[in-house]
Amino acid sequence: MDERLFKTIHERARLKILTYLASKEDHTAFFNDIKKQFSFTSGNLSIQLKNLEEANLITVDKSFSNRRPLTCITLTENGRKALLDYVDEMEKLFKRLK
Repeated sequence: MDERLFKTIHERARLKILTYLASKEDHTAFFNDIKKQFSFTSGNLSIQLKNLEEANLITVDKSFSNRRPLTCITLTENGRKALLDYVDEMEKLFKRLK
């Protein structure tokens, strides 16, 4: 796994976001749902999403509903694969501890 990608995923807040999206049937969640789920501030969540989007792990779609901003975050196929690769790497590390 690419070391930069590993570091991007390994950061606790980003790992939570990716895991949360992966657990959703359609791999999609709204900004406010993620914010509430993990008690993130809007600023912190925005920064984490920007990092994940720049790494092509998620897509961010901004629209409006009843004149209010609506931000939808989706785990990309690349993001799903990277998360599974990360989990595999971590499992290998843990097995070495036995």
